[in-house]
Amino acid sequence: MRKEEWELTSRALLEGTRSLFELIGEPLEFVGRVEMPASWSRVAIVGFAGEAFGGMLAVSIDATAIARTAPSPDHDDWHCELANLILGRFKREMLMLGVEIHLSTPMLVVGEGVSLDTSAVSAVVHRFKTSHDESLYIVLDAVAEKSVHLCPIETAPPMSGEIVLF
Repeated sequence: MRKEEWELTSRALLEGTRSLFELIGEPLEFVGRVEMPASWSRVAIVGFAGEAFGGMLAVSIDATAIARTAPSPDHDDWHCELANLILGRFKREMLMLGVEIHLSTPMLVVGEGVSLDTSAVSAVVHRFKTSHDESLYIVLDAVAEKSVHLCPIETAPPMSGEIVLF
């Protein structure tokens, strides 16, 4: 993929993340791209793959934000679900650019000094802040074959949350 296409990929992730947090009533401010934090205490990770595009998405969010936004007392499950929902919205945005991906099951890694060793040169860390000044980090580590070219499709896929039967 060309550099401009990686920028479209990053914007797809940003748009999907913003729309999800607006839906759950927690608007986000995009702080910018930052260096990979040296360590994490909790990070939800979910992989994705397509014919010529694949990678992983990692989400780390302050525990207070998890507790405040969780629809149930199971905060670990909610952390994983946030990663799943963010990647699902990213999937829809990428589909609108002509790239289909499939998602794996998210997992939560908990510990002291957990570090992510990303394999792709294109790994990017996006930092957001909640209205309560809490941090949300999203790492996108992806690889694409040179044959992948993003181009908007003519027919938009179903909206997030719509049920599709086939």
